[in-house]
This record gives sequence, C-alpha cells and structure tokens, in this order.
Amino acid sequence: METIEIRQNKKKLIPMLILLTTGLLGMTYFIYFSGSIKTNTTLNIFYVLSLASLLYTLYIPIRKFLRNEPVLTLSKYDIEINERRKPVSFSWAQVDKWEIEKDAENNTHYLIIVTAGNKVKINLLLLPSHLQTTVLYF
Repeated sequence: METIEIRQNKKKLIPMLILLTTGLLGMTYFIYFSGSIKTNTTLNIFYVLSLASLLYTLYIPIRKFLRNEPVLTLSKYDIEINERRKPVSFSWAQVDKWEIEKDAENNTHYLIIVTAGNKVKINLLLLPSHLQTTVLYF
C-alpha cells in the first residue's frame, strides 16, 4: 500500500450541513417573509451580515463535500494536507514531530505536525473513527 487518502466522514458532515442549511432558510423566512418582525434599517443590515457569514460557513464544507478531496494523504515518502484550498506537502524528513493532541474541553483530537518552519494543526473530528486510529498508529 503506497498511499492512504483520508477523507471527511460523510455520516457526520451531512447532518451538520442539513442543520445549518435549515437554520439559514428558517432564519431567512422568519426575518424577511413572515412579516412578524418589525425591523429598522440597522437590524436589517445586521441580519444581512449574519446571513452572509452563515452562507460562508456553509460554503466551505459543501465545497469540500462536493469535491471529495482527501483531508490527509499519507505516503511512504511524504504527507499532504489539504486545507483552505492550498495543499501543503511535507516529506517525512522535514517532519520534526507529529502527535495527536486531545482537547480537554470537548474531546476533539487534533493532529499536530511540527516542521522547522511550520506548525500545522488538523481537526480529526470529521474523520471516520477507524481512520482516526489509522492516523494514530501510522
């Protein structure tokens, strides 16, 4: 096995996307189309800004879901991380330290990769659980 590609867990991602989309549509309907809220101009501007931020919050995971890009690609020679539209690749010789860190507050695991000039922190929450253990023992 030359490479391992790790993608997001669709069983966790789809309910989150449905919940956020439902919230977006519900908030838009309630504010603009129901007529039950009398607003002034300042509140309308606030609502538009909050809707724009929610749309942006939805856009990123939907784009990743539709493209089906791997979050991590582990190979014999390097590791590639796809975050924020820019894949970052490190050869194993460049990696000084890599560890799994557990957040004490909400039990989220992070993969931390330290090189000479970079420190990359990857949230492992949306990865399938069997792949989380693969990353732990790779």
